[in-house]
Amino acid sequence: MRILPSVLALMALAGCETTPSTPTPDPNRLPAPEKPQAARASVEKKSYGEGVSPAVDLVPLAEILKNPGRYADKTVRTEGKVTAVCKSKGCWLELGDEHSMAHVKLGNHRFFVPRTAAGQHAVVQARVMPQVDKGHCEQEAEEQTGQVAKVELDATGVELSALP
Repeated sequence: MRILPSVLALMALAGCETTPSTPTPDPNRLPAPEKPQAARASVEKKSYGEGVSPAVDLVPLAEILKNPGRYADKTVRTEGKVTAVCKSKGCWLELGDEHSMAHVKLGNHRFFVPRTAAGQHAVVQARVMPQVDKGHCEQEAEEQTGQVAKVELDATGVELSALP
């Protein structure tokens, strides 16, 4: 009759109801710090044209201006502040940083940016032109900025956002 005590022990265990124990909070213990939420990208970006690919080399605008022949007819990605925009259609913009400025044509009128884009940050994917055109658009840009751009870019895509 050895089985009977084992069966009785199992029945006793099966009938036990366990309640999860909740620890009593320690009034002397500080609460655990909240985990910081992941930072969200609060900067809204708007793309124009065919977009901007992160796979294209990012070249500082100052570097392009330092040696424009090295980049002539090459597609690059560069960035800066929009200092002027075509007031008629938004078909060109002036892109600058603290030391440099470029005239950016927008895909030979294939796309446009808002005429209110001046003051925004722009990332531009464009082909570096071998020389500045000096046409009507470049003259209008010079009137707005008081400067003559030393390099011209033919953009395939522009991404605008608020300045960082």
